[in-house]
Amino acid sequence: FDKKKLKKLNSFAESELDLSVFNLFPVDIFHSFLPFKLKFLDESFVALENKKIKGLITINKAGEKRVKIKRLLLDENSIEIGKLLVNCIVPMYLGKGADSFYVVIDKRNRPLISMFKEGCGFADYAKEIVYKIERNDSALGDEEVNFEHIRKMSIKDTGKIKLLIDSLINSYKRPFFSKSEKEIKSAYLQNKSTFIISYENDKILGHFTIIKLNKTDYLLDFVIQEGFESYALDIIKYTQMKLLKKKKFKNLFFKLKSYFSNYNTLCEIFNMEYSSVCENEVLVKSFYATKKQDFEFDKMIFNDITPAF
Repeated sequence: FDKKKLKKLNSFAESELDLSVFNLFPVDIFHSFLPFKLKFLDESFVALENKKIKGLITINKAGEKRVKIKRLLLDENSIEIGKLLVNCIVPMYLGKGADSFYVVIDKRNRPLISMFKEGCGFADYAKEIVYKIERNDSALGDEEVNFEHIRKMSIKDTGKIKLLIDSLINSYKRPFFSKSEKEIKSAYLQNKSTFIISYENDKILGHFTIIKLNKTDYLLDFVIQEGFESYALDIIKYTQMKLLKKKKFKNLFFKLKSYFSNYNTLCEIFNMEYSSVCENEVLVKSFYATKKQDFEFDKMIFNDITPAF
């Protein structure tokens, strides 16, 4: 594909983060033939009109049966193309074994939110507040910090981490946002920059992962036990200290997610320390409670949709 053409498109999903980097792998061509349960790479599709790329969608397997719409690039005034792409990939991946889909959109982008809700059948499910910390080599100064309670995660922690996450998710949203031990283990094997907060008797009070977004930016993904929210600031400081050793580090992003029970408490803490850059809506289309026969399709027709890679 032509990267120059793609750069002319406007980014709509996850707009606060730089998702413009595309990485090609030799196995891409074979990956598309794998059943859903064996997929491990992102997959992208483009919409063509008179040989011109009008839109691109990238999906990510975000769980055993969950799909995230990770990237949506559209030409100017091409909302209908976006609707076409979404309404093509949903039945396609339903047929492969997925049962739920979600997308994260800046709440200021009302036309796109309307497209997903009214044109594609997605519904409001949660929100995220996004914070950004820019590199500052003197940010921590001479402040004395003690990180004895932070250690590297190990495989044996998987079960306790699942219990921690499940205990924090609001019960009625647990079926969608909960993670299996297999998913937690798989994420750890893919990114070992994962840590936990623990004390006596090795009780896990927090869990966090440092994710590289691109050459200069990082995302901190974390959960913290109710009653111990102040340790979230230690997580931020610890992450900053590790990243300041990297010459190309520029920005650190982190999110507070409304489906966790201590969301409001964390908002109060972080709003005193940091400034948010945007607020996102999490839109979901889920079929896990619907009978399987509802998704049997005789034939599907795709209008000029070809794999991007």
